[in-house]
Amino acid sequence: DQRQVPETFEAKSSAIQALDWALEAAVEQRVIQPPNPEAIEMAGWLDLALDDAPVMIVTGMNDENVPTAEVGHQFLPNELCKQLGILDNDRRFARDCYALMLITSVRKDLLLISGRRDDRGEPLKPSRLLFADTDEVAARRAKAFFGFSGKPVSRFWLAPEDDCHAQQQLEIPRAVCSNRINKISVTKFREFIKCPYRFYLQLVLKLRATSDDLRELDGGKFGDLTHNVMESFGLSAQRVLPDPKKIYEYLNDQLNTFATQSFGGSRLPAVRIQIEQLRLRFERFAVKQAAHRKSGWRIVSTEEMLEHDFMVDGEPFCINGKIDRVDQHEMTGQIAVWDYKSSDKGAKPDVVHYASRKKEWKDLQLPLYRHLVKEVSVVADGDFSDVVMGYILLPKKLDDVDFYPASWDAAALNSADEAAKRIIRQLRAGAFWPPNPRPPMYSVDMAAICQDRVFEQFTIPADDSGMLEEAAPW
Repeated sequence: DQRQVPETFEAKSSAIQALDWALEAAVEQRVIQPPNPEAIEMAGWLDLALDDAPVMIVTGMNDENVPTAEVGHQFLPNELCKQLGILDNDRRFARDCYALMLITSVRKDLLLISGRRDDRGEPLKPSRLLFADTDEVAARRAKAFFGFSGKPVSRFWLAPEDDCHAQQQLEIPRAVCSNRINKISVTKFREFIKCPYRFYLQLVLKLRATSDDLRELDGGKFGDLTHNVMESFGLSAQRVLPDPKKIYEYLNDQLNTFATQSFGGSRLPAVRIQIEQLRLRFERFAVKQAAHRKSGWRIVSTEEMLEHDFMVDGEPFCINGKIDRVDQHEMTGQIAVWDYKSSDKGAKPDVVHYASRKKEWKDLQLPLYRHLVKEVSVVADGDFSDVVMGYILLPKKLDDVDFYPASWDAAALNSADEAAKRIIRQLRAGAFWPPNPRPPMYSVDMAAICQDRVFEQFTIPADDSGMLEEAAPW
């Protein structure tokens, strides 16, 4: 009984630690389900050779899985295993060849499935075991696999296809929105460009994924902590100082304050490491900020929420957003709009916003900021013909912490305005269909709805306008 344990051996723990310990103990216990004669049995590769099932389907026949191999072992490299006479990669290959030969020789109903791409869309290699035959057969199989056209003749070592082809019965739900949209944040244009339908799911229906497995700060919380400290700095008396030491002292104190308020005293190790990484970035930023101030720039607005009527086809469309920081040069009066970015990669504004190879805009945030900044009262009388737009990057690589202005000329900015107008026309019309067949990177929350990477995806009709009668509230 736990109550009989002496008090000297008792250990105090938090609820999170206790749950972690309980899960670690439970994961070692196997839960055996009662046998089901109607179920399809699943077995591992090494068990298949001993299975007497008359029908067998083997999936994952890719070089990443079969034959198994040990590469770069820290203490037992493959050559040493050979000299010691213990299991090495050659013996593994021979064992797996024997297993495949045994599997194929004792049954007629056998299907070997080799994946073509992984869940990230990266190409996969077929298993070397499939080519362990004569040179002629190996060549034919390689040609059939890599030249696969979807026709049965390309799969010559498989059984012929049935005349009945399966059809996906689950349709992707259509976008339903008849209420006219007259307002959008400048940061959301990027989501619409990626995929209008996913924009509809996230921004119109406001669908969200939930999770309770936080072990470290995600990108959003890390960015929030950065912006809180920077906003405090932009409102403080230290913002006019050209002294990097005093700037860093203030940022350091504010980081401690906000971190304590947000995460308390019992922070996870990963969170504490992230906070210290941010502290190093602030130290490097203080040097850049001091030099920026000495060159004549001063902060005039910080984290100000703004709205602006953007004229499209003679009608105003409200674009809104919060500009992280607005600077103005003391001598020339020139206005600069800056957006703080704390992601590890530290991509430059030109790369983030414009696809030079396709000559298409990927994001319209900074170009539209030059319209929003007109609503900042302190610079209302300024010259907006030559607004500086850029990022203040705080990336993982400390040498890249700096101010990065964009390099777009007037023609490029005009093309960005035209791109924004095209999107606004679609928003007004409620045109969110069809989904982008190539899901955007990291688009996992809506993957099930959009049928991303499913075996048989629903075919979207080419002539479907995507407009429905019933409406969901915006």
